[in-house]
Amino acid sequence: MFKLLNISAVVFFLSFPLWSLAAVNYPVNNISEKLLENADAVIRKEKVSFLIKDAGKAILSNHIVVTVFNERGAIKYNQFETDYDKHTVVKEIKGFVYDSNGNEIYKIKKYEIADVGTTAYSSEITDSRKKVVTFDIKQFNFPYTIDFYDEVETKNMMFYPAMVFASEEHISKEEQILQFEMPTNFEMRYKEIAMPNVAQITQDEKIKKYVWRLEQLPADIFEEYRPYNTYPRVLTAPIDFVVENYAGHIQEWKDIAGFYAKLNENRLQLNEETNIKIKKLLANENDTVSMINKLYTFLQNNTRYMSIQLGIGGWQTITAQEVANKGYGDCKALTNYFMALLNVIGIKSYAAIIKAGSDAQFNDLDFPRFNFNHVICCVPFHKDTLWFECTSQQEVPSYLGSFTGNRKALLIHPN
Repeated sequence: MFKLLNISAVVFFLSFPLWSLAAVNYPVNNISEKLLENADAVIRKEKVSFLIKDAGKAILSNHIVVTVFNERGAIKYNQFETDYDKHTVVKEIKGFVYDSNGNEIYKIKKYEIADVGTTAYSSEITDSRKKVVTFDIKQFNFPYTIDFYDEVETKNMMFYPAMVFASEEHISKEEQILQFEMPTNFEMRYKEIAMPNVAQITQDEKIKKYVWRLEQLPADIFEEYRPYNTYPRVLTAPIDFVVENYAGHIQEWKDIAGFYAKLNENRLQLNEETNIKIKKLLANENDTVSMINKLYTFLQNNTRYMSIQLGIGGWQTITAQEVANKGYGDCKALTNYFMALLNVIGIKSYAAIIKAGSDAQFNDLDFPRFNFNHVICCVPFHKDTLWFECTSQQEVPSYLGSFTGNRKALLIHPN
């Protein structure tokens, strides 16, 4: 449902000129012995920066330098993608390859940067696109080093970048950095989890800076079922933000529910023809649960799921009548439509936003942020509550499987 920004990174440039990526070439013999052990590749530098201009705009950039030692490393780091959409403008993309001594042997050309719609990779209806840089155009001798940098301007300030400070299986790291810059009077929220180093915070009259940094992380060995919260990580989130002229303020979970409600208000109305059809369908039903279940079956028989990610469409639904007319919608649209059907017979229901997925985890209940990817329908009923997965055409009423069951959900209630 929700299309998150591809969290790359950002660097802030004041009055000085853009630095040259080719100025530091990372010779292989500078890598410490402990980082070479069990490593298919060594990330020499991974820097994510987020320069907040104001509540409605930021510069996000990513700088990654990785030395590749073998075919497995080459497969993992042969391609880099920069996502963009109507809220995001790609400002710059650069890429270099250095030999083992740090000499530049290749520089990406503008015509080699592919521009593709993300529908090439999925069946979504979306305006998102990707700039794709591929480094297997030429065959480089091992070991070689890829130096990649991208920079985008984003106006979707609902989401701030986060970072897990950890190496990967057979991938070690020399340096990993998350950096935020913002006007001195601007505030953000963050949470440090299992971090050995807290943020370095500096500021002057105009700029405030937060920097998290870890160094010399040896290659990890995969442990199945390792708890996610054992990894050092930093979560970040806005307090005040603007997206598509909608202003939000978040410090509590109810603030997120209120913002979602504001985005989706006045979208339950159905025309008289549809209302008559629904009342006729239920004309011979007297039991409330039977009516609810019959409407759910009607929903399943007359709609199908289609992911829609246009504009702010990851969070704002099309209207219930549009779903009735077209016969399709994404999770929030089908949930909204089912709520509209229930509304016809006076049954209260609510959207519930959720972190879905068979292995999805939601551990940070004390840190409110936009960390959801799905919407289901909640129908409070006497001593029990009924839940409906509105994207399924097969599930029986009130059944939730492992995709959404047994986890926290945020109820979108008028109050």
